[in-house]
Amino acid sequence: MSTRCHPPPPPPFALPDGTTPLTITIGGGSFSPGASTLTYQTIGGAIHVTALPPGGLSLQADVGLPIGAAITAVRFYVVDNDSSAFGFNLVSYDPLTNDRLFLLSAASVGASTAVQTVNLVPATPIVVDGSVGLQLRVQPGIATSAHLLRGARIEYLPPTIFQNGFETAMLLRPVAR
Repeated sequence: MSTRCHPPPPPPFALPDGTTPLTITIGGGSFSPGASTLTYQTIGGAIHVTALPPGGLSLQADVGLPIGAAITAVRFYVVDNDSSAFGFNLVSYDPLTNDRLFLLSAASVGASTAVQTVNLVPATPIVVDGSVGLQLRVQPGIATSAHLLRGARIEYLPPTIFQNGFETAMLLRPVAR
């Protein structure tokens, strides 16, 4: 029996002020089809579609971040070994109205069997306000493992827990008399 070791993912990039963001990682196998007509297969934690219905559709994963977190980057890890466009998005989603707003988007049209990184970096951090949900969406352009999603990493700054120089929790303690 052989064991295959993979190096740990690289650390998040430091921001211009030297701050290192926190990260959450979503494996490719955690993405699900956006419609029941999109079929897929998982391969060792990665995912690829096996049939694209008319119009394409997407693989998606919900993003759970605390209210007040500020997204500084989204990084998709993919194998893109085809010249068809492979799309990547961070989307705000309102489940009550079914409205979607594409916050960050990019596409890859590479041709390599190596894992590549597709970086989505906003001009200013995107603050999570809790009024809508967030989703990562991937639109493969071909229904083979030539468009393989290994996973994604979201880099974010934690919500501020200080008010006027004091921790909020300190303000909630009862005063001893």
